[in-house]
Amino acid sequence: MKNPVMKAFVITFVGIAAILLLVKVGVESKLQGVKQEVLEENPEITAVEDVQSLGGLFEWQEYVLEVHKGTDVLYRIWAKEDGLVNDEEVIVTK
Repeated sequence: MKNPVMKAFVITFVGIAAILLLVKVGVESKLQGVKQEVLEENPEITAVEDVQSLGGLFEWQEYVLEVHKGTDVLYRIWAKEDGLVNDEEVIVTK
């Protein structure tokens, strides 16, 4: 590339894309770890449907998960990173 403005634009764009990709992979890895901890610490939970974090980026203190206990009941639980459940509520029963 002979145009220095275009070269700077491409380098900046690639750098930003790389940072966003690293953040996305880091967040997904963190949420997957919480999912595993919840499953290990709570044998009554048979499946995890969804995991979300409360707080902003790098302010993870509590997580909200939608889980199954058995086959017919879907719960929303609040858990810490170590997998310990703080609270729960029934979302759907069949």
